Amino acid sequence: MIKKMFPVFVLVLVTVVLAGCGVPQKEVDALNAQLAQVQKENESTKAELSSTRALLLVEQDKTRKLQTDLDGKTTALAQSQSSNDTLKKQVTELEKKLKTISDTQVVQYYKFLYGSVTYNWMTSVPLGTYFYYREQPRPPIAQYPSMALDKYGESVIDTLVRDIKDASLKYNLRKTDVANLVANFTQNLPHSDTDVFTPYDAYPRYPVETILDQGGDSADNSILAAALLVRNDYAVVFFVFEEQKHIALGVDISGASGTYWELEGKRYYYLETMGRTPGGVKWGLGESPLPFTNVRPTIIPVR
Repeated sequence: MIKKMFPVFVLVLVTVVLAGCGVPQKEVDALNAQLAQVQKENESTKAELSSTRALLLVEQDKTRKLQTDLDGKTTALAQSQSSNDTLKKQVTELEKKLKTISDTQVVQYYKFLYGSVTYNWMTSVPLGTYFYYREQPRPPIAQYPSMALDKYGESVIDTLVRDIKDASLKYNLRKTDVANLVANFTQNLPHSDTDVFTPYDAYPRYPVETILDQGGDSADNSILAAALLVRNDYAVVFFVFEEQKHIALGVDISGASGTYWELEGKRYYYLETMGRTPGGVKWGLGESPLPFTNVRPTIIPVR
């Protein structure tokens, strides 16, 4: 500002001195004109400086706001990162716990009487395998064979299959005895309904589910029994009584007797997988509850 005002001061001083020294008026007027121009430029400069200062203040204010906003976002980002790290740790811990649960083996013990022999069987079910089946869709009745033949839980089923084969060899069981042994096993499961006429529900279980759930309805028990018999090399079919909402098995055994239905030239003898007779006795091969004796079922091969 001092540098800008200095030329003006000099011109004023010169004008005063010249005027006092008898300098012609024309030159004085020229100096006054020049003085006026300098003063005008000075005012313009002052206005420009004032405007620039105002703009600078605005920009400074914007910069402060941007810095404040940046600081806030930086803080939020740091908090978010911290929360994310915490969540990752929690997820990792949950995954570890889930794996521990999934690897947990639930041991199931079975004690039942067939003939004059008391059988003590045991199988171990990994919870991960059980949960796998719980997540599977429930197929229609026509696809129940695929449930009986499913391979994912093979290790669980094979334990019982070996028990059946061992019993067959140890006690010299006939094929009819083996079929009755399997039926007796499913009929004795704790949660198998003792009323054979209870309709099946709309939630068929895979064999591993029925094993861990300790039984089920006629559909569940029949799927489990079919899984055991097929793995012991028996030809098996499902007998589906749609009106009564009941499912039993048919087993092709030469020399058997009782109720049967034919399919493709083979006789499949009725095998009930749950409940008891009215006298409290377990149903045997060829023994059909009266409501199912004279009604031809829908026959679905397990193959």
